[in-house]
Parts: sequence; structure tokens; C-alpha cells
Amino acid sequence: MEHRHKRRSRWRSLPFVGLLVAALVLALYGVGLLDQRTVSAAPNSAQLLSTGDGQNAAAGGAAPQVSSDGRYAVFESGADLPALTPLHPRSEGNTRRVYARDLRTGAVTLLSDPSVDATAPQVSADGRVVTYRASASGGELSTRTSTVVVDRDVDGRKTFDQAGNVEAYDLDDAPGATASSFPGLCASDCGPRISDDGTKVVRPSVLSAVSPYLEITAAEGRTEPTTTVLGNVVNFDGMVSSAYNGFEADNEDYTVTIGTRSLLRGKEKEDLTGRPVLENTAPDSTSPAFTLGGKTCDTDGKCRVEVTFHPSSACAGSPSGVSFGRLRTSGATPAGQTAIALVARCRGPISAPWCASGPDLTQQQMADLPLRLGSVLRGSNERRGNVVPVGSALPGSPFITVVPVSVSGEFTFSTDDCSAIRLVDPGPQLRARAENLKGGALEPILVGQSGVVDGALYLLIAPEPRTDETAVRGTAHDGPRIHTARLSVNSGGSNQLPPNGLSIAVQVERRVIEMRKDTASTPGFAPGPATVVNVADTGGSGTTIIDGVQPALSGDGQTLLFARPVLPETPPDESAVLRASLSDDTAGPATVVAGGDGDAVTAPAVSRDGKTLAFVRGPRTASPARPTQVVVTDAHGKDARVVSTNADGTPGDGDSDRPALSPDGKAVGFASKAPGLGTATGTTAPRLFVRALSGDDTLIAVASLGAGEGPAVAFDAQATRAYFTSRDPLTEGDTNAQDDAYAQRLPGRLIVAPTGLDFGVYDKPSPAGVGLPLSLTNAGPGTVTIDAVTAPAPFQAQGTCTGRTLAAGETCVTVVSFTPTSAGTYEGVVEVQGNSGPPRAQQTARTTLRAEVQPAPTAPDTDTPAPPPPTFSDAPPAPATTGPAPSPSPSPPPGPTPSPSPGAPAPGSLSIVPSVAHPGRVTRVHGRGFTPDTTVNLTWGTTGPTQPVTVTSTGDFTAYVPVGRTATPTLGTITAADADGRLLAYVQFLVEKLSMEPSLIGRGGSGS
Repeated sequence: MEHRHKRRSRWRSLPFVGLLVAALVLALYGVGLLDQRTVSAAPNSAQLLSTGDGQNAAAGGAAPQVSSDGRYAVFESGADLPALTPLHPRSEGNTRRVYARDLRTGAVTLLSDPSVDATAPQVSADGRVVTYRASASGGELSTRTSTVVVDRDVDGRKTFDQAGNVEAYDLDDAPGATASSFPGLCASDCGPRISDDGTKVVRPSVLSAVSPYLEITAAEGRTEPTTTVLGNVVNFDGMVSSAYNGFEADNEDYTVTIGTRSLLRGKEKEDLTGRPVLENTAPDSTSPAFTLGGKTCDTDGKCRVEVTFHPSSACAGSPSGVSFGRLRTSGATPAGQTAIALVARCRGPISAPWCASGPDLTQQQMADLPLRLGSVLRGSNERRGNVVPVGSALPGSPFITVVPVSVSGEFTFSTDDCSAIRLVDPGPQLRARAENLKGGALEPILVGQSGVVDGALYLLIAPEPRTDETAVRGTAHDGPRIHTARLSVNSGGSNQLPPNGLSIAVQVERRVIEMRKDTASTPGFAPGPATVVNVADTGGSGTTIIDGVQPALSGDGQTLLFARPVLPETPPDESAVLRASLSDDTAGPATVVAGGDGDAVTAPAVSRDGKTLAFVRGPRTASPARPTQVVVTDAHGKDARVVSTNADGTPGDGDSDRPALSPDGKAVGFASKAPGLGTATGTTAPRLFVRALSGDDTLIAVASLGAGEGPAVAFDAQATRAYFTSRDPLTEGDTNAQDDAYAQRLPGRLIVAPTGLDFGVYDKPSPAGVGLPLSLTNAGPGTVTIDAVTAPAPFQAQGTCTGRTLAAGETCVTVVSFTPTSAGTYEGVVEVQGNSGPPRAQQTARTTLRAEVQPAPTAPDTDTPAPPPPTFSDAPPAPATTGPAPSPSPSPPPGPTPSPSPGAPAPGSLSIVPSVAHPGRVTRVHGRGFTPDTTVNLTWGTTGPTQPVTVTSTGDFTAYVPVGRTATPTLGTITAADADGRLLAYVQFLVEKLSMEPSLIGRGGSGS
């Protein structure tokens, strides 16, 4: 914005100006009447984090985080770094490991098990508790992913990383039955979050349709189920030899007993399945194809339930087809629920599938989808049918599974949900990708083909979000689903598919958020029960768990944010950011703070106190014409404004995302590819930017960002440093040309207001001085230390700002004074020097000065009273006039100034006794009109000493201040400031010449 400061009028016989002037200056600053600036962080201020203890060379690293006190950093690295090993010994390998670094001593500690991948670390405010995501190697098909919490100081004696005093906790082993996180299912930002005190952890997670903690068995009839079910699919026509080629309508009802047994450690004899529920999904059936019997459990924890297939209902109206069903339970293990797919085929040629002729996606669109390689599971009894488990799917996240198989005969396809599983013609690009993955030719097998085909099934897995009544009611039905499809051969000889077909199982998960809270009184983290916390009000019917991703937890542990791709009773493509309160250790219900406007809103971030929020907004479909932008708002979603803007305030011309807020909420960091935000780096990588959220909105261009997910940057308490991943060689030791973890000091920006001080016109010389306030403000986002405030004689700069370090948005007020002792026109410049070091990045801000003193009258002016002791006043100055100079305007009587705005410190007035101070003696200072029961710091001159005094309940105080020695008569000053350095009052007086009479020598300045 354009810099605008209106020059003051020329004043005559100006009295001391009250704090109203300073308040006005600050108010003008607060509405942004200053230039917006973009600056760059100095590269030589960077510190390399991803190195071993004592090493200088970069070893590769990512995802750095820092404790709020700025002492401990955590990061992940694939290197075996020299480090302390209180939990796990060092070992070679290509896994990711989590390390902690003491930034004061340089010591590095290995905190994760090097046999598993450890990523996305987080750290508490004091560095004691660290949490990270751990998963076995194997990518998308890994067994499971868990969240680990490491307490580095179990006994609480503040001796970190000592052998025997460090303990790791796997939150999957904590009490409580909630969902667990599975690998390959969280699209982005999959790591945990931790509160500042280290007692709360939230994490994105997945509620699986099929729990790996349950053993599923089945048997024909009402007998002990002993055969393990493959892929959680029960093929009824494969369970009995008479129905090997399918059921007929006149066949008797057929019952299968399905058993479950807990595999959860410590709960082997418990029933984890809850109440069974049968879902019939065959679209052509008007009467139930399956019915459910009773459930029984024995003392060993083995439970069984009977499911009966009715051929008379399923096969009479549709003599050639497939019936599908689902057996679900309301119980849940720490890794999901029980869900068994039910499939039964009627005898005869399979009719054409009821799905539409083609998929909703084009071959080009399918070619860009993720690709998985599937395989056939074979049981000990092949008559029961083979199963292809194609893995887990998230609503709205389609992928392709290719299954190599040989078929002889006429091939048909049926499914319970045409949107969830569909056989497709891959097209040349997708086929080329699949053949490269498999390492051989994979000719597509399509419905209706006959003869011998040695090729592959190309399956589009694209379950849609559920928005029907069941999906928002919060019942047992409102959970993850398991979808099935059946591939059958009508006739043929020897082939890989038995006549009763091949079953496909797709597990559809719902992402949820979990919270872990330290409820134990014993030392250490000691995880308590887990709780699902992403719940929302369903409008009169209570609350229900809703889809929740990308959690963000405030530092105080009271506010949870999460993104919701789909809201109940809204269009499937609606999204929102929701806010839930965790103040009572229970969530919600969550309320919408962003969304509902048709755009996609994602990646929420929150300040420590939960009062400032950030998120990404953009079109649902990526568009170069509408880049994504970072938005900041208050706790209720109001006063939203785009912060990924150019210097002129227009939104960036490239995608901006991955926001992060500083703990104090005064700075926001984000990644951006917008060229207009900073100088091009010659790379396509996004660049890290940090913006101060003050009225001045200073923007810092930091460095190019490396690969990663989640927030682009982490900050210490006051955003003095940024912690991020970059491939740029920001230090001399970084020559590895790969991502490394860095810390870099962020500069602040020093500004002064007003930009000119005009003391006006004096009608004659006078020993009475005049003081005007000058505001020194740090526009952020880093800190600025005031090194010096200097003014040319006869002007003087006085106050307590020199030596102070200002946080972003903080202001210190100094006083510039002028004493009209001789006639003339005086001009000069106040120079304020500051730094954002180390290194000492010097900054200079300037304010012009002007005053005019007319010659004294030739005749004595006996009617002009001597000026009273100077005090602050809010009375406006007399305007300048032309013609002969009139007598000076009288100063207002001393007294308290008007009441300040609510929450602001009260200014007051100072007076001294005697009115002429004596060097080496004590002057009594009386103050009145100050905020009662507060502390005021009285400072002699420009350098001190400073003496704290306590204001009485009536706003008064009396103090005794030593008077400095001087060889000549001079003017003394005393300033009063609050604990934050804000100027409250100022008084100037005459100090007589130091007397060398023996009677005065030895009367020290500290006497009473």
C-alpha cells in the first residue's frame, strides 16, 4: 500500500504532547498505511540439521520440527547418523529414521527403530515427548502403520536421552477399540500431531472394513467353522459339492457357519465383533437372498454366527446370476471392524452384468490413476473359489488393479456395486504401464470373450462417498464397507478359473481422527484410552462420526481442526474444514469454519491458542486459471483473507498450499509456485514464504522446498526461526544435491512512525523542553533488536528502547525532545539502528526532525509566567499563525490523562520536587493517573539506571531517584514505562551545576 503520512502543522509554543499522539500514530500504522515489503532471508543464516553429532556435511533429511523453546529439533533421515542410541542400536539399511538434535549442544539421538520406516515426527514444547509415524517396508501393501510416542525423560528429572530413562509407546497397543492407520491410504499429511505439553496426540487414521486382528473361518452347515476364509469372502456355491456349478431354485436352503476369533494381544479370549448385521445388496432381488441366525461365543473367545442362503428366493426370478451380501458387526478392533462378503451363484449361463456399458472415466483419465498389481489367493480346497483382494480404497480416490490370469471359456462379470468395481478396457497407455510393472505382455480380458486367453483383468476401483440416509444416521451400518465382484466362466476345459468363479474383495475405509491422552499419574507418557474425535451434529439425531483427514491440533490441546471431503446431506463434491473443542477431553460436536461455497478446502492449520486458523482454498478440479490460495481466518471462520498475495495485494499467480502458523499466530508459512511472490529460482520446486500477519504484512522469501507432505515449515514460539526441507545448498557443507533439513533465522523489519516530527515554531528561546513520541515497530515475522536510537543536537532521543528485542508486531515508544535555547531553524534525522542477527543483519529506519525558534523579544516580558514543569497532556496544540508572534500558549495543568482504551496501560503524569534537581542528591518523583496495582519502570536519562516502582490502588506512587552528576547546568529527564517498554509519561527539568564545595562532596547519589 502507498505510504501516507500527513505532515503536522507548524505549532507555536508547543506544550508536551500527550499519549493520544502516540495512540493516533499506532492506529494509523495498524490499518496498514505503510508500504508492503518483500524481503529475503539471508542464506548464510541457515543451520544444517540433518547431520550427525559433530558432522558438518549434509546427510539428507526432511520434515524438521522444533520445540517451542527453540532448543530441540526433530527430523527424519534415511542415513545412519552418528547419534546416541538409548532405545535402538544403530544399523545400516534404507529405512527412514527419526532423530532429535539438541541445538544448544549439537548432540543427536536416534529415537526410532531402524528396522521400520519412521516419518513425520512431532515434538512437544519442551522437547521431551516425540511422536512419529512408523510402518513396515513394502509401500502400499505394507502390513500396517502405527503411531509411536517416545518419552525422552520418563522420570521427569530433565535429563533427556539417558539409557533406561527413555521409553517408546506404540499407540496401537493402548486401551480402547478405535481405528488404526493403514499404509498407502492417507493421500497427504499422514503424520500425527502433538500438544505442547505432550499429553495429547491426534492422527489421521483408517477404519478398515476388515480387521487383521480377527481370524475369520467358515464351515458348511451348523458345525464348528474350521476353514480360513480367503480375503474375507465366503463363496456359498463352493462350500458344498452339490452346488459346485451353482444353485438351482429348487435346492434346499444352505447354511454356512462363520466364526471369528480375536488375535489381539492380551484379548485372545474376548469377543471383539459385537452385534452382527446382515446387508443384502443384490439389485435384482425383492426377497432376501440371505438371512441371519443367532450368534454364540464360548469361553475361549470363539464366536460363530449362522448365515443361510435361500436359492428359492435368489434363483427363481433370476435363474442365472449372482447374489451378493455383507455380514457386518457393530464391534471394532484397534484396526477395524468385522466385514465378510457373501457370494452365491445360481446355476446356468451368467447373464450380462447390470452395470453400464462403460466407465465414467476415459482411457486417458484411467492412464493417470495409481496402478496396483493384484494376485490370486488360493485355498487348500480350490472348489471353494479363488479370491483376489485388491486392497483398500478411499471414497473419491480411484485406482487401477491389474490381475494377471489365464481364462478358457466364455467369461462374465457381476458385482454388487458398479461404481466400486468395474472391469475396463485399459487403453494403450495404461496397458503399457501395467506391462512395464509386470515385466511382460498383459492382454486385457473382457466380458464375453471366449477361447483361451492368457492376459490380465484390468479393474477400475472407484467407490463413491455415501450420502444416503444410512450414511449420516450414525448406526452400525454407517461404517466402512466391503464390496465384491464375481468373475465366472460358463464353459471350458482346463484353466486357472474353476467354474464357480473368481471373487474380488475391495475394502472401503473411512478416515477418522484419533486422540491419545496421558491419563496416568505415573511417570512417562503412559497412553490412556483412544477416542474417535471427528464427530459432528447430525441435526437433531445426535452426533455421528464423519470423514476426517489432515488433523491440526492447537498447542494448548484445546482445538482440533480437520478437513472433511464430504459433509452429510450435501453434494458429494462438497468439502469443509471443521473445528472441534477438546477442552473436556471429548470432541465436538465439530462445526464448519470454512467451506460450503463449492470450492475445495483442505490442509488446516491452527495457532497455539486456537484463535487463528489457516487453510487452502481452490477449485475442486485443478485449474491454472484459478490457483489454490492460502487463507487465514479467526477461530470462527470470520474475517477470512488471502495471504498468498503479491506485493500489490492480488492473489498469487500459482498454486499455494501447505500452510503452517507460528505458535503465537503472528506469522504464516506456506509453499507456493506463484512467480509473482518472489524471485524465480530456476527450479520447478515450490518456494517457502513466511508472512507476518501484522498490519504491515511483511513477506519473507526463504528457500526452495524439498519434497514432502504436511505443513511446509515449522516455527519456534515467536517465529524467530523457520524449520523446513530444502534441496538448496544453504550452507557450505551441503553438497549432496538432495533434500536436507534446515533451520534458518527469519528477519524482522524495523519501521518507525511517524516519518517526520515537527516541533513547530517557538516565539522565543526557553529552558523548557518539548518531547514527542516516536514508535519503533517490528513488522515481523522474525525479531528485531534495537541497537541504537540517535538524534543530532539540539534534539535528543530518550527512553528504554535501546537494547530491547521486539517480537513481530511489537512496538516500543521512545521520546524525541527539543529545547529551544537559541533562535534559529533546526532540522535533522533520528536514526534507529536494529539487527535481526546473528548474523547481524543491520537495519536502519529514519525520521526527519524540524523546529524553529524565533529571537527573544528586546524588552523583558514580565507578563509571561515561567513555564511549569513539563507534563504529558492530550490537549491539542495551538495552530500556527502569521504576523507577529503572540505570547506562548499556556500549558495545561498537570494531572492524569484521559482513560486509555480497554486493556491498554493507563498513561499518567510525573512531577518532581524540588523543581530544580541537584547532582548527587535524590529527587522525589510523584506520579498519578497510572493503572492501579501495576509496576512502572522509572529511567533516568537515556541510559538509566532504571528503577521499578509499584503503583498504588489509587493510581499514584512516590519514588526517589538519584540525580546524575554534571559539570554544567543541563536538562534532566525521567521516563515512565510499563513492563513491555511502552512509554507512559515523561518529565524534563533543570539540573544545576555540580558544586565542588567541600560540604557537598561525598553526598552520594544513593543517599536519601
